[in-house]
Amino acid sequence: NRPLSQVDVLVQIVITLCCAYTTFFVAENTFGISGVLACVGAGAVICWLGPPIILNHETMHHVWGMIEWSLNTMLFMHAGLIIGNRVFDAVIPIDWFYLFAFYVIMMAVRSFVLLVLYPFISRYGHKCTVNEAIFMSWGGLRGSLAMTLALIVYKDGPADMAK
Repeated sequence: NRPLSQVDVLVQIVITLCCAYTTFFVAENTFGISGVLACVGAGAVICWLGPPIILNHETMHHVWGMIEWSLNTMLFMHAGLIIGNRVFDAVIPIDWFYLFAFYVIMMAVRSFVLLVLYPFISRYGHKCTVNEAIFMSWGGLRGSLAMTLALIVYKDGPADMAK
């Protein structure tokens, strides 16, 4: 029962890594529930109980930031290789127009919904500001989550989708 020292920072980083991956694996394979949501729960518990025993918050932040960047880069590269291989063989020029038009329409619909709901979201809950509403209308579903959902649809979608 010795007091924690700076040597233990590596051990703490390994513990958080093992916690994340073990939680995901057990949730998905043993309990059949969402591993992502289980990791969110595990992260909330570590955030709640961990700060008093984490020695170097800055190092922990840097390590997890590097892991996030590396995995995000691998995800986008993987998705680009899978989807890009399929898209460039089957897409005709008019499809690019439809894609752009769909994007513009979705941005307009999202902005319209936020405009209609702004009186409610500005008064209740977290009380959204105008700048936050503009950010939400621009933000939407982007990045690695959208790419992961596209890969899931590609993998689990209709059989003719994979051709």
